Amino acid sequence: MLKKLLISVALGSALLSNVAQAVPWCHHGTIVQIADVNWTEAQILANYTGTYPTPTYVIDAQVYITYNASQSYANGFVGGGGAFGGYSVPGSGEVRVIPYAPNSFINMVGPGYYYTNQGIRFKLDKCYTIFFSMSVA
Repeated sequence: MLKKLLISVALGSALLSNVAQAVPWCHHGTIVQIADVNWTEAQILANYTGTYPTPTYVIDAQVYITYNASQSYANGFVGGGGAFGGYSVPGSGEVRVIPYAPNSFINMVGPGYYYTNQGIRFKLDKCYTIFFSMSVA
């Protein structure tokens, strides 16, 4: 009885794993870096569209403001991923923010290490649906 139960559980999980596989962002598409941004504190605050003070559930307001400012800026580039002929890739037209400096923003140890006066540097990557036809000779 236990053996039949184990076999049915194994078979069921094997069938389910084939159905529920995640597809990575921009799978079979083309990722293009569309911007390399270097902001000062003034530019961070100018692009922040949230409320002051930050919501009470926010642990580190400086990180929250910078993160939301960069996401708000990236939203201006969303769209036009180039879907054609009914073919599209996951994330087509979406833009990703990839921060790379300062280190206090990237590698947070805890709240209070990053301040907006340190600025932020980030890259924007955009996903395009570009179909490449390759032939093997």
